[in-house]
Amino acid sequence: MDLHWFRIWCCVWLCKPLRIWPVMSEMVTIEPDKLTPLQAKIMAVPDAFDLALLGGRGYGKTRVALLIALRFCEQYGKHAKVLIVRRSFPGLAEIESECQTIFGQIYGAAVKYNSQKHRFTLPNGGTISLDQLDHENDFAKFQGRSFGLIIADEAGQYPSPALLDRLRSSLRAPKGIPTRYIITANPGGPGHGWIKKRHVLRAEWEPYQDEATGASFVTINGTFESNIFIDQAAYERNLKASCAGDPALALAWLSGDWTAIRGAFFECLTDKSMVDPWKSLPKGVGIEYDNSFLYQGEVKSRHNWRFWIAGDFGTAAPAIYLAMAESPGLEHEGIFYPRGSKIVFDEVALAGIDDPSQGLLMTAPEQAASIKSMTERWGIRAEGVLDDACFANVGSQDGTIADQFRKAGVHFRKAKKGSRLSGWNELRTLMSQAGQPDVPGLYITKNCQYLWETLPSLPRDPRNPEDLDTRAIDHGADALRYGCLRRAPILTTGIGYATAR
Repeated sequence: MDLHWFRIWCCVWLCKPLRIWPVMSEMVTIEPDKLTPLQAKIMAVPDAFDLALLGGRGYGKTRVALLIALRFCEQYGKHAKVLIVRRSFPGLAEIESECQTIFGQIYGAAVKYNSQKHRFTLPNGGTISLDQLDHENDFAKFQGRSFGLIIADEAGQYPSPALLDRLRSSLRAPKGIPTRYIITANPGGPGHGWIKKRHVLRAEWEPYQDEATGASFVTINGTFESNIFIDQAAYERNLKASCAGDPALALAWLSGDWTAIRGAFFECLTDKSMVDPWKSLPKGVGIEYDNSFLYQGEVKSRHNWRFWIAGDFGTAAPAIYLAMAESPGLEHEGIFYPRGSKIVFDEVALAGIDDPSQGLLMTAPEQAASIKSMTERWGIRAEGVLDDACFANVGSQDGTIADQFRKAGVHFRKAKKGSRLSGWNELRTLMSQAGQPDVPGLYITKNCQYLWETLPSLPRDPRNPEDLDTRAIDHGADALRYGCLRRAPILTTGIGYATAR
């Protein structure tokens, strides 16, 4: 690809009518060996639409995004300013190398690169800057700067869209120059959930308005099978080998399937765990006084349902509280729950509506009010288990977080969560056993929206596949782990039910 061909290609594209789906046959005719048909079709999407380039690996999402950036610079010259961000420095180095290869092939020595500022300056004065965006502090370096085109490469590495949304405030250009935002992502990363919610559950190639940002987007999915320039059989073998410990993730990357629960840490969480919302609590069948069930003075019954609250506290981060039950081996509202089965029948999710990774900055007493509203609605005690860290004395005159909850009428004991990995294994076992008639399983009602939004797509830790990626939105998962691993079941029957003391 040389500069002469690239400029001819840009002119051909600019003269085309603003239609969204036609393959650019003129461009492919000029240089048929430079773009795949899918990449050519992506290039034909008008600048008026932001792009969500999604799907599997290997079809050249990043490459086509870079070519769109070059076309933008060719069209608007010195007024064209492009920003490309990635979350990590290793990722930034990877895209930097790809830029040097592509830009060098087109411009040769005429393109200038400032390695300190990570900025390419094209012969006509247009600039393409590369930068890392990982934490809130990183955003400060973009304040006051303006870009006509912003590309968030590998957006699926962001567990929350908050930083990327905030970056849109730098999407500004002189009058007459359009602005555009492009994201690329594969299924299975920390951001799987929010990308799926915003961009995957849309008809491909049809414009839509992103409710969170108000921007007009077009979603495009592809797979390696559309890339005619690679050895597809070899690519498939190599990708499977790179995911030898997680064949489900390899399948998601190859197929580009965002709708199935694939490549996720809780791939064993299926629709067998999903049950209809409870209309009321099950009633126990009486108290059986048996010394073998004594625990710290409480009488346990082998025939009674047990209810408790499990919580993961947060202020800037989400705070999640789950109303849970353990079945004695009885049927409730048409479903038989084997003895020992755990059921999550309600939740309090103090998190952003569009961004489940953000908390609501509520104090412990404020959160306690929300918890009591839930427990009073069901007629159960506001008692349960909470993250052990909430019992640490940090010198506050109000006491520990657990003390503040107690003063507000919500009583927690330490979750005593033990090994994180053993906890996840216990959860996965309960999930995999859901629906079986003779072993305990984990069941979550459909009205627990936060859990169903965040649990299915939580990714594995790339450094330790046996653990959950802590960069993901794991607050609901933590609360669930605490609740399922509680060491001392709380016999908490509803108001008016029999209570053992």
